[in-house]
Amino acid sequence: MRVLYFDTETYSAIDLVKVGAYLYSRHEITDVRLVTYCLVIDGVRGTIKVWRQGDPVPQEFIDVANDPSALVKTYNDAFDRQIQEQILTPRYSFPTIPIARRRCVQAAALSRALPASLDGAAGALGIPVRKDPKGIAMMKRLSKPRTSGQETGEKCRRIEGKPHATPVIRLVWARFRQRTSSPPSDPAGID
Repeated sequence: MRVLYFDTETYSAIDLVKVGAYLYSRHEITDVRLVTYCLVIDGVRGTIKVWRQGDPVPQEFIDVANDPSALVKTYNDAFDRQIQEQILTPRYSFPTIPIARRRCVQAAALSRALPASLDGAAGALGIPVRKDPKGIAMMKRLSKPRTSGQETGEKCRRIEGKPHATPVIRLVWARFRQRTSSPPSDPAGID
C-alpha cells in the first residue's frame, strides 16, 4: 500500500489563527512556500522531498491520486486539505485527493489522548527526533508579510502581499534550507 505524507508551508497577509483555515486558504494573498512530502510503500519510507513554486507537480502526488488504494496522511489535514484544494490544485495543477482517502494524523493522536501539537505528541511518545525550535521560528518569520523598514527597526505600515526578497528574508530562507537538508521526523509513529 502507498501512503503519501506531506506538509505545506504557507504565507499570507492575514492571520491564520484569527480567521481559520477555511478563510485563510481562500484569501487571494495566501500562497504556498513549499511542500515537503514522502511516499511510504508497503511500510518502507522513501526519500523526503521538497516542492517549491516553479517546480513541476511531483509524480508521487499524481501516482497517489490515480491509485484508488493509496492514502494521504497529514498532521492537521483540515488545514492541508484546504490548502491543497484552494491553492495547490487551482494555481499549481496538483491533483485532488478524495477526502475518503485522506487521514489526519493529528486526529489519530488526539483519539489516543496525545497532545494536539506535533511536537507535543512526539514528546509524549518519546520520539527522539523533534521539531527544531529555530526552524519553527524561521518558518513563522517566513510565513508573515514583512513591514517596510523592519530590517532597520523603523515602525511602518504593514505591507500587504507576497513576502519581500529583502536581505534579511534571503538570509532567513538560506538558514531554513540548511536546516531542512536533513530529513524531518517520520510521522508514521503517531498514526
